[in-house]
Amino acid sequence: MKNFCLLIVAAVTSTLLMGCGASPSPVNSAPTYLTDLSYPYIASEVRKSRIVSACSTIEPGMTLVEAYDIAGKPDVIRPLYEPQIMNPNQIGNTHWYFIQIDDPDNTTNASLMRLSTDNQDVITKVDHWGFDLQQENGR
Repeated sequence: MKNFCLLIVAAVTSTLLMGCGASPSPVNSAPTYLTDLSYPYIASEVRKSRIVSACSTIEPGMTLVEAYDIAGKPDVIRPLYEPQIMNPNQIGNTHWYFIQIDDPDNTTNASLMRLSTDNQDVITKVDHWGFDLQQENGR
């Protein structure tokens, strides 16, 4: 009987420990689409102008509320994870503003602005690609 109890305890313990190394699925791992866009998408001239202008105005250290006042609502919000392969922690979000894009999951040939924030909604980085800020602001 004693061996049977030890066997049960060992089985339960090993079953519980098997889940310890499992990678948890990240919370909020899916993008949040805030606008209902059809693709391919081209922003209106007013929206394009606002995004380009915001790209020159928004700086790291600003709050997300300040950035939204300048740029408006983003098209997509995606979680931002620390750069590690195993079990990365979410360290913030990225807020995507599309000017021109064919597919929301492929931004290679897109024109857009991306704001990165930390978990306190403070801007940490402002990126843009697919357009030249000086050329757009000088027209």
